[in-house]
Amino acid sequence: MLERHILQSFKKPAQQLIPMPKKEYFEEIIRKIKKEKLGKDRLSRLKVRLCKKHGLVKPPTDIEILLNADEKDAAKIKKYLQTKPVRTASGVSVVAIMTKPIKCPHGACLMCSSMVEEGIPQSYTGKEPATRRAIRNLFDPYLQVFNRLEQYAVSGHSFDKIELIVMGGNAFKAMNDFSRVFFDGFKFNFAKFKKFFELPGDVGDPERTKRIQQKLLKQKNKQKTSLKKEMHRADN
Repeated sequence: MLERHILQSFKKPAQQLIPMPKKEYFEEIIRKIKKEKLGKDRLSRLKVRLCKKHGLVKPPTDIEILLNADEKDAAKIKKYLQTKPVRTASGVSVVAIMTKPIKCPHGACLMCSSMVEEGIPQSYTGKEPATRRAIRNLFDPYLQVFNRLEQYAVSGHSFDKIELIVMGGNAFKAMNDFSRVFFDGFKFNFAKFKKFFELPGDVGDPERTKRIQQKLLKQKNKQKTSLKKEMHRADN
């Protein structure tokens, strides 16, 4: 039944596809957000009103608006477009990663789900955000960290302070490389970030995902370091 529904969705004629918002739409809504400092309710009403004006059938998400702003405007409007602000309300951004599925030596306990044969880590269902992110990134901790920090950046969150939940792997290097690649001193380079992750764009495109992962793996193997060097860098 599900397979039939998926196949039918691919057979929809091209004219039924929802058009992307026009450049003029983004320019106008960004200008109004800066001027009027809109809250979420007023912003939602403005989106609908501008859709009628510009002939769109679906308003863009807050993330799409942020990604279509230049670096200067993005810094001014991101607090009005931030999604799920409670995520980092404490000032700490959580990054959770996990290793490849491995069976417990003693087998599975009754209270613990075991789907290791299906490629899901022990005691998880495969539906948790962190698990889906791990599967999407082939359980590479480096890719998982970059992917999570990418999500924080596009949703308008600050990630100045990270709580890393480590279940194994070389994740610490990914955090340091993220700083080296996308920060100039203590300032986040939003333009460089968007170019690297090909944003705005179709985040569901598997070809884009493949290109991003290839760039990340190249970056991963680019700089050889040691714990001593990283500790010295942190102290300075």
